Amino acid sequence: MSLLLFPIIIVQLIFLHFGYALLGMDHEYFYVKRGNYLYELKCYSLALGNYKTALEKYDTKDPLIKGTIAYCYLMLGNYKESLRYYREAYREYDHLDLLIGLVCAELNNENDEKGLQLFEQLMKRENEFDAHQKQEAKDIKKKLIEDGLISNNI
Repeated sequence: MSLLLFPIIIVQLIFLHFGYALLGMDHEYFYVKRGNYLYELKCYSLALGNYKTALEKYDTKDPLIKGTIAYCYLMLGNYKESLRYYREAYREYDHLDLLIGLVCAELNNENDEKGLQLFEQLMKRENEFDAHQKQEAKDIKKKLIEDGLISNNI
């Protein structure tokens, strides 16, 4: 994140709180939006709390919220919870970002065989990747090669 974004996000957070307090903004929207701002600031623990509130208390229908919760857990080093949420999210919504996260979560939980199966499944969809997903897949492949789980020829 660039240094210019930090003050902009802080201002957006302030306006979000004013909107919530003064305008009676929807609770679910408030918690998801605040989670998004905190996520952008890489405050994963705080973002996680907001996303979980939106999910558990307000039953958000955003299909990627569980994946975002899983990513926050991944960044916080709680690989078990990350895996649980990625599995749930991917079962509910077949999205490439969720599949990428699920591969990482399986590998971080030392489920190498399952992680490799999912990586193969991911690479079969390579033609659907956007630029970010291409980079993520490349990074996973590099890590798999470094760990000796796949050869450089794949």
